[in-house]
Order: sequence, then C-alpha cells, then structure tokens
Amino acid sequence: APELLNLTQPQWIREIHQVYVDLGVDIIATNTFGANRIKLAHYGQDNKVEEINTSAIALAREIAKEKALVGASIGPTGKFVEPIGELSFDNAKEVFREQIAACIKAGAQLILIETFSDIKEAKAAIIAARELTQRLPVICTLTFQDNLRTILGTGPEEACIILEALDIDLIGANCGLGPEKIYEVFQRMKKVSRKKLFFQPNAGMPILRDGRPYFPASPQLMADYALKLVQEGTNIIGCCCGSTPAHVRAVREVAKGLKPHRSPVIPFSALASRTQWLELGKDK
Repeated sequence: APELLNLTQPQWIREIHQVYVDLGVDIIATNTFGANRIKLAHYGQDNKVEEINTSAIALAREIAKEKALVGASIGPTGKFVEPIGELSFDNAKEVFREQIAACIKAGAQLILIETFSDIKEAKAAIIAARELTQRLPVICTLTFQDNLRTILGTGPEEACIILEALDIDLIGANCGLGPEKIYEVFQRMKKVSRKKLFFQPNAGMPILRDGRPYFPASPQLMADYALKLVQEGTNIIGCCCGSTPAHVRAVREVAKGLKPHRSPVIPFSALASRTQWLELGKDK
C-alpha cells in the first residue's frame, strides 16, 4: 500500500511535500488516498488506519508549516454501495468516519473527498465528514470518463444537484480526464452549480511507451486550460495523475493573482437520480 510509506519511508513523503510547498501551492494533499479500512485490508494492514492517517497528516503539517493548508485525501473504498454493490451505505459511512476522524484529530485543515465514481459512496463520505466537523471545509470531486459520465453513469449536472443538497463547500472533478475534457465538465457544472468549483485534470490520458505509462499533456497545455478554468469561474485549480512539479509550476504561474469570474446561476429547482436530472418550474 502506498500509504504505508508514511510509516516506512517518511523522508520520501517529506521530500515530495517540500517540492510543492517550495513552488508556492496553497494546498498539499496527504498520502492517505487509500488509507481506509477496506483498502488497507488488501495488504493485511486494516488495523493501522489511525496510525497511517495520523502519520500522514503530521508529515504534511511539518512541511506545510504556515505556507500551505493540509488537505486530508479521502479516496473511495473500491467497492460499490448497495444496490449496485454489496457495501451497505451505513458501513461505507463508518469506514470513512474512522479515517476522517483520525485525520481531523491529527490536524487536517480541510477534507478532500476525491476521485469518486459512485455518487452514493461520495454522499456517505460527505455525511461522515460533516458528522465529525462543521468547522473544516469539505471538498468533493468525482472522476468522469470520456463520455463525461462516471463509471456508474452520473453526469456533471446530476453530481452538482445531488451533492449541493449536502453541506459541502466545493464540488468538482479530478483524475480520469485531461484538461480538455475537464474543461467540458466545468462548462456543464457551472450552469447548475451554486457552489464553488474545484478541478484537477490529469496531464492528459496515459498511453504506453516501452511498457510504461506516458502522460502527453505538456506543462504549457495544462497552464493554458488552467487559465481558462480560473478566468471562467473555477475557484481552486490543481493537477492530478501524470503531473510533475513542472506542470504545477506552470499552473501556479498563470493562476496566481487571478480571481474567478462567474456569471450568477439563475435560481431554479431540480431533482436528480444517479443518472438523470430534471428541472422543475413554470414551463418545465
């Protein structure tokens, strides 16, 4: 489990955090993406949830000091929630509650619920976070496929409508797509979202070269799209899979000093299921 490196190779984690803090980022994410009981059970380490998360937060806080906020990275369990899968909603919530509680106790400054494909599992994580804290910001990002839907068929509009009914601070997307497609997700979300928006594109879609994954998006391409995203209303911008310090540096350079400009969303009422949404009103 990569999260075990918090215990076995803490200096590696410090060095990685240090690179990004030195670039001037505002938030660093902890090495806790899969540090929940279900994921860690694959490695026989499910009894170390608190130890791993506590160590990860401490390492990040040590490097961040007052220069950056420490976001506790909370990833999915790898199982689908009933009725799609066998994981009950209450069980999912308790799994996330255990991990998030350890992160909050150790000093996390925001909760980053990221890379979710199952909107129901995302809800479980958000509810777990809000049962534990009303003080810390909570961010939730879903991961979309090339058709701009999650693996379970949720589109950007359904995601916004469902998640905005919960007590959450920012909504968005990360991973799964390069900057071009993430920009398309943004265009659809901003039409319905009343919440602030957060996006972290991959450095393009990976291809195999000599048996190794290669991410084709250059730092300049990432920066070009970051500029568009922020100018048109994205509140927090970052980089996901395949990105390097060079990508983050380029994004940081174009984004610093900018403030998002968003047209106000016209008030409307809507309902959403996992895969569909509809608008309610006089002519709807």
